[in-house]
Amino acid sequence: MMELECMACKAPIVAMDSFEIIKTPFAQIEDLAWRVLEDVMFRKEYVQRNYDYVKRVRSLESVHKLYYDTLKPIVLKKLKKTI
Repeated sequence: MMELECMACKAPIVAMDSFEIIKTPFAQIEDLAWRVLEDVMFRKEYVQRNYDYVKRVRSLESVHKLYYDTLKPIVLKKLKKTI
């Protein structure tokens, strides 16, 4: 979870998380880290892309909508059974 918090703070983060955030193969993590350190334009784009991802996918509003959309049909189905 720390990766998401770093991204939300617009900090450059390089971590091994192949499931959600950073889709870089493990063998290329070192190259990514050096590129983030040395290439200012890439770092700015990388940080902004990660920040946009967190705001779009993991913000309070987006997580709320995800849960709402998932649970709404279940609740409605349950309510129909009780009526």
